[in-house]
Amino acid sequence: LFQWNIYGSVIMCRTYKEAVQIFAWLSEYFRLGGNRKMIIFDHNLSYEYGFWKDLWKVIPDRCFALDDHHPVTIYTEDGFVFRDSYKMTNMSLETLTKDWSRKWKKDKEIMDYSELRTPYTELPDNVYTYSALDVLSLSDAIEPFLEARNEKIWTKCPTSTSFIRKDLKKEIGIGVKNRTPQQHNYFKVLEWQKIDADIYKMLMRLARGGNTHANRAITGELLRNVCHFDITSSYPAQMVCYPEYPIGEWLDLEPGTEMETIELFERNGLCTMFDLVLDAPRLKKGVPVPYISTSKMTILKGSGMIATDNGRYMDGLDRIRITIFGMEWPIIKAQYNFDDAVILRGYFCRKGYLPDIIRNFVLKFYAKKTELKNVQGQEIEYMLNKIGCNSIFGLCYTNPYRDLWQITQEGIILKDPEDLSEFLEKYQKSISYFTCYSWGCAVACLGRIFLQRMIDACNIYDDEGNIIGSDFCYCDTDSIIALHPEVVRPKIRALEEEIKAFQRQCGLELTYYDIKGRPHELGGIDEEPMCDFRTYGAKKYATVEDGELKCTIAGVPKKAGGRIIGSLENFKLGINFKGSETGK
Repeated sequence: LFQWNIYGSVIMCRTYKEAVQIFAWLSEYFRLGGNRKMIIFDHNLSYEYGFWKDLWKVIPDRCFALDDHHPVTIYTEDGFVFRDSYKMTNMSLETLTKDWSRKWKKDKEIMDYSELRTPYTELPDNVYTYSALDVLSLSDAIEPFLEARNEKIWTKCPTSTSFIRKDLKKEIGIGVKNRTPQQHNYFKVLEWQKIDADIYKMLMRLARGGNTHANRAITGELLRNVCHFDITSSYPAQMVCYPEYPIGEWLDLEPGTEMETIELFERNGLCTMFDLVLDAPRLKKGVPVPYISTSKMTILKGSGMIATDNGRYMDGLDRIRITIFGMEWPIIKAQYNFDDAVILRGYFCRKGYLPDIIRNFVLKFYAKKTELKNVQGQEIEYMLNKIGCNSIFGLCYTNPYRDLWQITQEGIILKDPEDLSEFLEKYQKSISYFTCYSWGCAVACLGRIFLQRMIDACNIYDDEGNIIGSDFCYCDTDSIIALHPEVVRPKIRALEEEIKAFQRQCGLELTYYDIKGRPHELGGIDEEPMCDFRTYGAKKYATVEDGELKCTIAGVPKKAGGRIIGSLENFKLGINFKGSETGK
């Protein structure tokens, strides 16, 4: 079943031949071609592309794809412009139309996608109605979604971060002749932070995401009344409150620099990063979340049995190499014993707060988000500011030297890679260079350090500082789940006060008020309601809160997964989530 919504009129057909005729008619009727374009939003363009790639005569230089399976924008010679509305909004069709459609709403799911149908299968009227509402509600949602961002249907915003990217470029003064002192200072820092190929490669080696892990000691156990703590806007807080960012020119560290020197540098306003060789590293007893990721280390010596914990290194190798920021070293030293630690190569530069333009840009969104939270009639504005607050980190953490894909008549192909040094030289002279990749790496690192302090607060120590037990259960980027709330809660609250005291020294206002006058401080720690909990590792857990069962598993909707499981007791290894049940 093919369907279009053209200015409120829904056109449907059943066969590929009929669809081809409709495209030809649309092109002729609207006299498309040259500068006359028809923009078509498709909420799963990669799927449709599989049907139409042999029909569409694409204009390669104007098309854009994220990879060989995900076209985002496609221009055709006969005047059509196809845009992936899912990539543009980062929302499912159900969520997009629920939040943004003014007249039409997507109907509840009535289709059984496991049923075999052909173009000649007779369909009931309710299937036609359901299908029509898909395109009607999508069209109805797109215009207000763009209007809320001061964009038009024809403007180029291929992905969800495009809107924030435009706003930030305007804020820092790209394309402005008479820049403010703050804008001039921002571009000075960009100039200092320019990198060469070797520095780029080191940043790629140390780049990591959030820390998501389960305590191996409780995996599979059904736990009652666990406590749950969340960091309030964790990444925005790291960007605003911490003077740990590389802002000066990178200089070489001497090979063999002692770790005591690194510690001295870090205490005295210098940011460091380096390749570190550890001899015979072994995890200390009782550590619930090993920090070294097996995917981010290189084995230099040793090939026997390696002890790992869900992708984290524990023991078994004679020598490994890891790449870290100097501010991560205290975690490594606290968690692992080793015979020797030697720096192979590294860099250092002056560190400090991110430029004020970035920090104030983050706070602008956080303040507005707080002000509009739970305000009736302001749900859309609240959501825009929430998305904006969290998107700025993503702009900084976008790898500039990534695979480039081209949509051609033969399909989506990988362009020949450009020489890295030549690319960086051109990139850092262009208007595309307006944030530093090193900042994104540092934000993620600071988020892991903050989370590690919460994990450590759940541990039980003897008089010599050794871990002899832990109430820690699970963590995911900015939150932890732990046993014994009456024990953990006071320790988390004490940690929060210590952290807030430090963050308040950043020189900017961090507390904003909601509609009821309640204060919300950036970077605080909120406690969620207690729940029952069971996990089988990272991104594999289920909870029961206020009688509602939800599960978090890749590819399984939380509520649908809960209905399939039925109870926390049924959440076990081997459970099968069928596509016909999850809607995936």
